[in-house]
Order: sequence, then structure tokens, then C-alpha cells
Amino acid sequence: MTAAGQGAGSAADAVPRDEGPWLILPGFMPDALGFAARTTLAVLLAYFVAFAIQLDTASSAGLTVAIVAQPTPGMAMSKALYRVLGTLLGGAVAFALVALFPQDRTMLLMAFTLWLGACTFVAALLRDFRSYGAVLCGYTVAIIAISGIDAPDGVFLATLNRVAAILLGVACVAAVNALFSRAVAFEALVAALRRRLAAAEALALSALTGQDLPSEPLPAQEGASILALRTDASYAATELPNGRARNAGARAAIAGLLGMLFASRAIATGLKLPTDAVTRRALDAAAARLRDGGAGDAGPAPLDVLPADPLAAALLDRSRDLLRHHALTRDGLRALETGDVPAPPVRLPVHYDVVGAGLSAARTVIAVGLGSVFCILAGWPGATGLLVQQAAFTALLGMQPNPSAAGVAMGLSLPAPALAAGIIGFVLLPQASGFEMFALATAPFVFAAALAARHPALARFGPGLLLYLLLLLSPANTESFDFATYMNALLVQVMAVVFMVLAFRLVLPVSRRRRLARVADAIGRQVRRTLAGRQDGHDLIAARCLLADRLAQVQVWLGEATPARLAVLNRLSAFTELEATLRRARAGLHALGRAMPPPDPDGFEAMARALLADDYALGEARRAALQAAAGLYGAAVLLRRHRRALRRYGVTGGRADVA
Repeated sequence: MTAAGQGAGSAADAVPRDEGPWLILPGFMPDALGFAARTTLAVLLAYFVAFAIQLDTASSAGLTVAIVAQPTPGMAMSKALYRVLGTLLGGAVAFALVALFPQDRTMLLMAFTLWLGACTFVAALLRDFRSYGAVLCGYTVAIIAISGIDAPDGVFLATLNRVAAILLGVACVAAVNALFSRAVAFEALVAALRRRLAAAEALALSALTGQDLPSEPLPAQEGASILALRTDASYAATELPNGRARNAGARAAIAGLLGMLFASRAIATGLKLPTDAVTRRALDAAAARLRDGGAGDAGPAPLDVLPADPLAAALLDRSRDLLRHHALTRDGLRALETGDVPAPPVRLPVHYDVVGAGLSAARTVIAVGLGSVFCILAGWPGATGLLVQQAAFTALLGMQPNPSAAGVAMGLSLPAPALAAGIIGFVLLPQASGFEMFALATAPFVFAAALAARHPALARFGPGLLLYLLLLLSPANTESFDFATYMNALLVQVMAVVFMVLAFRLVLPVSRRRRLARVADAIGRQVRRTLAGRQDGHDLIAARCLLADRLAQVQVWLGEATPARLAVLNRLSAFTELEATLRRARAGLHALGRAMPPPDPDGFEAMARALLADDYALGEARRAALQAAAGLYGAAVLLRRHRRALRRYGVTGGRADVA
């Protein structure tokens, strides 16, 4: 029985059973009806409470629900948390800017533009809803300070009203999720990690027994799909008690799966060459331990003697590394499922594209700066609202891989909710009074917009449908039913979309090629640093995760998987494997107190043979020697195999570097 099979029984007691949705609509995502029902109920609840307590910004409470609403409770609460934090900090900055420039529009707009650029820069470096929180911190200043640019005395009250509306919306989402939802993100994460573990065990057994591994998907693609579970782990952490401990367990399992993947690939590559009987027995023993569920998760067996052949040493070292990562994965899964077992401490670093973040900030500053000039010169009553919308759209959609396409999708999602808001506001509501009739008039349209968001064909339009509906509807305790106000709000949205699309197409347009080149250059620089002996630390797990994250970024910017692009991905994947192998060699040599030889494949292989020929009495020294020899030999093989590509990418120089 595999480890995944053995762990299934105990995990079943810790994880609530998934009974599935009560009804599935053909063509929609399975949770579509439940998500639409929860969102509609939370929107109506937010409006009901806001109207009951006479909140001045009642419409913002429903808008908050529309923004925070997510398919799972964990996602919703994670986004809600960063929305609250971003609003609080943004409100404080708005109050400070108005206090500094109460009578100076130009300085206020300039300070706001620079602040939004700084927030966009930070957001471009962050992931998940942390990025959203940073962007929100920027454009909250526009909502509070710029909207009240002609009435600075009301900024403090506007800040309190906005914070109150957001807290109310978040509370309504939390209440509805608590009543009608369960730990979906946690269940999905555990199930996904179990599937990944079973697949990793099957891959490892194929590698250890000498079978050919499938060429597709590429190791880089598999690693990217494993790293994507980090996001699910952050969502799951908000759903259950001991969320931090469970998140640490998930991170350990993710790191272990990455290690198993790359160790299995390295073993399969090495087994294409002849191996001796002793090495074959060691690999068979490792395969048997995997079949037995890791033999109690004790990791690899003690090392009694070093092999004489560098290839045998490389295979033995990678098989031991495979077992260590297998034990790490199982320990992480156990910590995730129970929440009370300490997980091994693991770092999962990410690749930061500082240049890309700077360009995003510059794009935002230029676009919003031009919008500010229009706001000053136009003299149009809706110009301030236009600036607020443009700032929010430019900052938010600037985080997308293709901002222009995202802006077009937002524009195309405007007509349907505009028509729906007009029908509600000027056909249905004038014939009714009281919240009950308001709810009956509004609920079908909110439900339909939320339902559309869970259809694959409409997913890219879904967020805009509900957002625009509530923005244009903007209900209040006393409805004015002013058609001119409605048309003015609609015109603001249309112009904001036009300005945003023009900004992304004309102001420093996003280039996939340049972003890909920056990630590839980062990989090349890291290999050069390691070859030159300037690597940072000996945390091999963190280094492997950083390399896998960079490969995941390469896939994002490569676009469609053509043969030429897959060749680029394979080449960069080989570079990252070289860097990881060099790190293993340096870590082993550091433990032995020896220096790394010059970057020459013949010299690497000669030192590997010398290390294996030495007699090490202590087990720790023997293991370090095995790791160093295996790393040196693996690096020599990779340097020879990819000599031309390494030169072409500027990783190595002439024949002095790679013989």
C-alpha cells in the first residue's frame, strides 16, 4: 500500500466528508448555485443592516460583498482580511494628505498619484490577496480624499463611513459563510495534496525501477502546478482552528513534493546509463521503502560505505534525497490534517520581478497623472468620479498578466449590468416601497450575475457583472430615481474603461517577451553566482522552491505551448537543475571544510572520484562526501550536456569555464 493509501484512513476522521453540491447546473462549475445563493443573501443582508442603521454609505456595504464574495469561505475571509487592512491604512493616508494639502488640489493629486504608484509597486511584488490589499490601500485614498477634494472638512467622516460599510460587508459575508458553507478550501487542499503524493510516489517508483518517465508534462509544468497549492494553503488557513500550523504543514508537503519530483527526474536520467549491481540493490531498497509507506517515515537508511563510481554515488544520493522528501511530504500532510502536529520548518521563497513592479508603478503614475490633468482642466462634475474609477481600474487590472485583455473584458461586461440597473432603478423600484420589495426586485439580478461568474465561458466577465450592477444601482434609504444621475454614473464608468484600456496600450505596454527575458536572466545570474561561489546560504529546499517558482513564472510569460517555447522551458529547467546540483555539491563540501574547485567539468569529476576514494570514519562526513561527490558529478554532466546553451545565455564564458 502506498503512503497515500495508508494515510487516508486517519485523515478521513480529521477532514469533514464532502457531500457535494445539492444540484449541479450543466455547463456551470459545481458550486455555482451555492455561490450565487450565498452572494445574493450576503448582499441583501448588508443592505438591510446598512439601511436599518442609516449608514450614509449604504451602497458601499453591498459593493464590499460583491468584491469579497469568493467560491470558498477561506478565499472570502482571506480577501476580506486584506480589504479591511488596506482600507484602514488607505483611510489614514487619505486623512493625512488632506490635512497636508487642504487648499491645494494640484499637490493633493500629485501626492495621491505617487502614493498609488508606490502601492502598485508593492502589489506587483506580492501574491494572492495580499497584492489586492496593497492596491486597495492606494485607491482608497482616491475614494476618500479625491472624492471629497472640494469638501476637505468631510474627509474624516467619509473615512469612518467607508470603514463602517466595509466592516459591515465583511461581517455579512462571514455570517452567511458560517451558516451555509463549510471548510471547502481545506478539503480541496488535502485532497489535492493526497493526489499529488500518490502521483509522486508512482513517478518515483517508475524512476527507481528503470522505467521511462513521460516526457509531458514537463518537470517545470509539474512543479508550477505543485507550487500553485501555496495559494490554496493560504485560503485553507483561514477556515479552521490552528490555521497557522496547518499552513506550515501544507508548505512542508509542497516542498517535499517538489523535492520528490526533481529527484525522480534526476534518477530516471541517470538510469539511462549502466549501473552496477550494488547501486541497483540500493535503488530497489529505496523503491521497497516507498511501497511500504516510507518505513515509518524514518528517511533513508544509514550509509555504511561510499560507492566508488560517481554515477553510482549520484544515483544513491538522489534516492536518499527522494526518501527524505517523501518523509517531509508525509509529515507535512499529517500536520495539515490534524493541526496539532508541528510541521518541519520550510521556506517557500518567490521570485520578485523588481523591474516589472517598477514599470507597473510607472504606468500607474503616468496614467493617473494624465487623468488628474483631465480632472483639473475638464471642469466636468463627473471628472472626480472618473479619476477615482480610473485609479482603481488601472491599479487593479495592472496586476493581471494581460492588462489590456482584462480591461477589454471589464468594458464588455458593462452593458448587461447597466441595463439591469436601469430596469431595477426606473421600472421596478418606483412601483414598490419597503425593503421587502427592494429585495424582491434586486435579488434575481444579483443571483444571475453571481451565477454567471461561475460559468467557464463567462468567468472573465463575472466579476465585472456584479460589480457594475451594484455600482450603478447604488441604492439608498431614500431613492432619488434621477435618470440624469444614473446616466452620469454610467458615463463615468464608460470613460474610465476607455481611459484604462488606452493607458495599458499606450503607456509602457506590458511585454511578455521582456518579462520572460527578465526571469530567464534571473535564472542565468543565479547559476553564474553559484558557479562563482557566491551563493547565499545552504538551504537546499528553499533554493529548489525558488528555482521552481522562477520556472513557473517562465510558463506564465511563455504563453501558448509551442515546440519552440517548450524547448526554451526545457533549457531553463536544465539550468535550474544545474544550479540545484551545484548547491548540493557546495553544501557537502562546506560540511567537509573543503573548497569548491573551479567550474570545469573535468575538474568536478576528478574531485568527485577523489572524495569517494577517501575513507570517512564518521557517518556525517560520509553522507557529506556522498552529497558533494554526487553534486560535482551531476554538475559535470550538465555542464557538458548544455555547453552551447550555457554559453549562448551568457551563463558561462569560454572554454576555460566549460571544457
